[in-house]
Amino acid sequence: MRTRKRRAAAPALWQWVVVAVALALLGDDQHFAPLIDRAVSLARSRGEFGILAEALSVRAVRHQVQHRFDPAAREAEESVQFARELGAANVEARSVSILAHVAAVRGDDEAAVRHAEQVLEVAAAHGLGPRASYAFYALAM
Repeated sequence: MRTRKRRAAAPALWQWVVVAVALALLGDDQHFAPLIDRAVSLARSRGEFGILAEALSVRAVRHQVQHRFDPAAREAEESVQFARELGAANVEARSVSILAHVAAVRGDDEAAVRHAEQVLEVAAAHGLGPRASYAFYALAM
């Protein structure tokens, strides 16, 4: 009986995002950036919009932490669009909270409050307590 050699399956894009998050938490930007960039690119080209929304949001968080507010806002805005279309409340709330934070840092109180209220609305509707705390953080700034 012949046995066929099986090729190892390529890791799912979701796994790439999870590994990228771990790298970001460890502060390993040297490996985080190319991995999350590749995940965004592949998700976009494959039409895997759920993963794309998550990957964009993760990348936006990293920009936010590094005080790169323009790319953080761009990534978060795109992530929000996909998350809303897909009904991905957790990703939507995270991305809108980034927009609230960026608006607060920029001194745009009206936008910060508007975004924070959106986060609170989504968080309350879906039981996302930790996301609500991000909205309060942005309001406290």
